[in-house]
Amino acid sequence: MTNYFTLFLIIICCTLLTAEYPYCFRFTWIGPFQDKKNIADLTCEQIREDLTYIPCRRPIVATDNDGVPDTTDLWLRHKNKPNKFGCPMTPGQACVKYTYTYNKGG
Repeated sequence: MTNYFTLFLIIICCTLLTAEYPYCFRFTWIGPFQDKKNIADLTCEQIREDLTYIPCRRPIVATDNDGVPDTTDLWLRHKNKPNKFGCPMTPGQACVKYTYTYNKGG
């Protein structure tokens, strides 16, 4: 039986939310992860293991199911420190979404 493992990385999400200026989200989404109390201790090196060419950006975000992260909730919880998970849009730049899927089966 082949085991499939999917790692989703959202480096800069296509969603823009506006405070005073438009922002792009910048975080790594690892998909479903049940043990969320220990997620703060995870590092990009632990997630990528030997796949060092895969981009990773803290904070690391997980969901309860296969649904995408709730960016509205992220914004509301961290709007006083938006640079924790995002960056302001600047002229000539765009928000992009990067997804990497791989088979880590044996």
